[in-house]
Amino acid sequence: MLTMGLAVLKEHFPFLKVETYAVQEPCWTSALPQILRSLGFKRAVLKNPSTAWGGYSRGFPADICLWEGPDATTIPLVPRYDCEELYQVAN
Repeated sequence: MLTMGLAVLKEHFPFLKVETYAVQEPCWTSALPQILRSLGFKRAVLKNPSTAWGGYSRGFPADICLWEGPDATTIPLVPRYDCEELYQVAN
């Protein structure tokens, strides 16, 4: 899906450079740093907008850190901040 989305963007906006991966749902694989780098991404944002279908990433006490994949590929990212509280919606 990621490559399909990039292809559609390139089709409609041929001069657009997509360099930042920003996740809406916190669903990813540990190999994502390598995948993102191979697709030309330079940075990532793992903050999510209060949706939690797949859970939340652990908070981290830094503004920017390096996300390291199992093959040692890294990509700078903005984490979910350590000070953010998790809210639960009552049914």
